[in-house]
Amino acid sequence: TSAADLRRFVHAAQSTSRRIQNMKIPVIAAVQGYAVGAGCEVVICCDLVVAEETAKFGFPEVTVGACITNAGTFILPRKVGLSRAKRLALTGEFIDAKEGYRIGLVDELAPAGKVKETAEKLARRIASRAPIVVSLHKQMLDRALESSFETALAMETEAVVASMMSEDNLEGTTAFEEKREPVFKGR
Repeated sequence: TSAADLRRFVHAAQSTSRRIQNMKIPVIAAVQGYAVGAGCEVVICCDLVVAEETAKFGFPEVTVGACITNAGTFILPRKVGLSRAKRLALTGEFIDAKEGYRIGLVDELAPAGKVKETAEKLARRIASRAPIVVSLHKQMLDRALESSFETALAMETEAVVASMMSEDNLEGTTAFEEKREPVFKGR
């Protein structure tokens, strides 16, 4: 295998991470069993992670002489902090979902056999919110750690203008006043 072949393979694998990061809607991972190596890299690219309590996570690449790819070295320290990211990447140790939850890798724990149901409940809750605002929040939060304070304020200003001028804002305000659930249309 040549270096050029390996680069093509890595770029193809990384396309999944790019697609997840570029989605305008939130992506929720529902994890049961093992999410290790490339599987864990894809999981951490997701906006939210729901895991069965028995799930395992890890980056065993170092144990076989390979490197992390799929933006794992970019996203992992942002999710769990630099020190914890180093421990996971440098040791290749696996952690369970409870430890993943404790350190911020997992957002919600689900009982065994209930991960899909738990993730769908979370997805429905998000889907019931104003779609324009959900998308704007995702975009701004995805850029938050690389933006300056002033850039964040500028992004928020434009997001407020876009959201306040939407039909969904009028619907949300009306629903609040009428003490009912809003019916958002994404306009």
